[in-house]
Amino acid sequence: MLRSQPTLRQTLLVISGIAIIVWVSRQRSSMATPSELESAWAVERLGGTPVDPRGYPQTVEGFQSFLDAVGVNRAWCSAAELTRPNRPNIAATYGFSVFLPVKEKWLKGAALALAQNKLRQVVNAPIVINNWWRPPGYNEAVGGRTGGDHPDADALDLNFQTIAQHDAAHDWVMANWYNAEPRLAISLGKYPNSLTVMHLGIQSRNGRRTWSNA
Repeated sequence: MLRSQPTLRQTLLVISGIAIIVWVSRQRSSMATPSELESAWAVERLGGTPVDPRGYPQTVEGFQSFLDAVGVNRAWCSAAELTRPNRPNIAATYGFSVFLPVKEKWLKGAALALAQNKLRQVVNAPIVINNWWRPPGYNEAVGGRTGGDHPDADALDLNFQTIAQHDAAHDWVMANWYNAEPRLAISLGKYPNSLTVMHLGIQSRNGRRTWSNA
């Protein structure tokens, strides 16, 4: 159920037989977007509770409180990790010390964090988050693809401790999400020059796909 402040009126939407409670504000600026509704479905499908981010401060601390309410295990995936630039020196040249996207992207971030939590269970070992949202200029500076998943906050780059853990997680995603849950629209990428790193995207505008980037 999607929760918000008690002053908001409640609208029930039924999406593919799954009822999601969406709290719709009297002001158009606080209405859930179609993208957020899909992200809310993904959060619920991945074991979390969809929560309206609009009641939280636009800060890393506010994002952490939001993730806590969704049900993300902060010991395995925290707001600080999700918003930490992988190349802080380059991020600083673009005026960023943290990468915290607009609140419209927070439900997608929560869905990705829940996915990371599940893979943490699968491999029974820590998984480092290299990247989530990347601003376009920074994304280009670090060699990211124009039109890729990161500028839209649609993916994580996950760094496993071993190649065996990466491969086990990859196979698990293919069997349990990619093939079995087409609505998640998983994007799953491999980096041949970084064999422990997995690109994991959910509901990207680029669609469901696998790729390998040399």
